[in-house]
Amino acid sequence: MSILKFTVGRPGSAHLHLPYILRETACAGVETINLDLPHDRLTAYAATEEALELRRVQKGNGEARTQYRLMLSFAEQETPERALALAKQFVAAQFPNARAILSCHTDSDHVHVHCYMPARGTDGRKLRVGNYYQLDQLWAKAYDRAYGTSYAPAYLERKRDPNHKRPKDWEVQKAYDQRRTTRRKHALATTGRTIATATRLESIARLEALDRSVESHSSRTTESMGHRTSSPQHSVPEQRQALIAGEPTSSGYPAKAHSPNGGSPRHR
Repeated sequence: MSILKFTVGRPGSAHLHLPYILRETACAGVETINLDLPHDRLTAYAATEEALELRRVQKGNGEARTQYRLMLSFAEQETPERALALAKQFVAAQFPNARAILSCHTDSDHVHVHCYMPARGTDGRKLRVGNYYQLDQLWAKAYDRAYGTSYAPAYLERKRDPNHKRPKDWEVQKAYDQRRTTRRKHALATTGRTIATATRLESIARLEALDRSVESHSSRTTESMGHRTSSPQHSVPEQRQALIAGEPTSSGYPAKAHSPNGGSPRHR
């Protein structure tokens, strides 16, 4: 039987989910909807979009929805190209404004397509998911039209069965959201401690560099003063004779020229 599974992705997990669905050992083809990016940049794009979504001001007290995930399976033996085409057609019809990444996997008994969608569409607004518990019925009908099967009636009968696992009610969903919120807060606290540690180490490194700079400057100053102290010093009479003869003095500057009659040349 064809199966569709719809889930709300955990916030902050795009950089982990995209490499999983795009791994070369399982992926047999990739398609995108409303995206024009090379395949090697899809993971970075999804992680960036999710980070921007987490920075937005959220309405209400619930956890922010940053991504949606779909898994569409095929009961019939199908090629990856046709499976991707049918999945792309279905997702585009149900979510016209969605930006989606679809990856076909052939590593199991049945061909299946993974679909990743950022929660915000091309118009800048959140996607209207509606009653996504009915998406499996819509996929069963689309599958019947494509292959001439009759999975949709059996699907409806199975969902009406009282022993069938029903979707989570609001209480179960609330408890589930609370657990996810707790995990996210723990992850944010761990990230904050890591950033604080890195900042502290950077500050210590800067102080050490400043200390080295001060020590280097002090040593150069000491060497300069020692050089001046070790330079030959002349007595006062010798300095006077050097000034008269025009020889260099201990200060390093040439002596001024004097006329034989005394005084400067310009007053001769």
